[in-house]
Amino acid sequence: MPDKIVQSQYVNAGKTIGDVLSYIYMGKCIDFDAFFNDWKRWEAEYARRGFRTVSADRFVAAGGYGESLEGLLGKKREANEAPVFHAEILERDYLSLIPEEGIGSIAVRTKG
Repeated sequence: MPDKIVQSQYVNAGKTIGDVLSYIYMGKCIDFDAFFNDWKRWEAEYARRGFRTVSADRFVAAGGYGESLEGLLGKKREANEAPVFHAEILERDYLSLIPEEGIGSIAVRTKG
């Protein structure tokens, strides 16, 4: 598969999960795991081809709020530069903290 198609799939998956993450305070949407795993898979393939990956925050800005990814795509990593897997970082450090019913439910539970 050509790099341009992989990049297109990666961007589409990234913008989709970015849009979904922009609403994460309300809880995980239906098919959240499928959207997330799609992004994670395309990110791994994009990185395997030697490209620098785009942060989850940038995909939230692009997918959730319409900001441009101009200048961030198609950049090859340096020879000794390790790939960054933002999906794995997000999964490890953040997603496990989000209750299924949303962040707002934390305030309700602690209130009383």
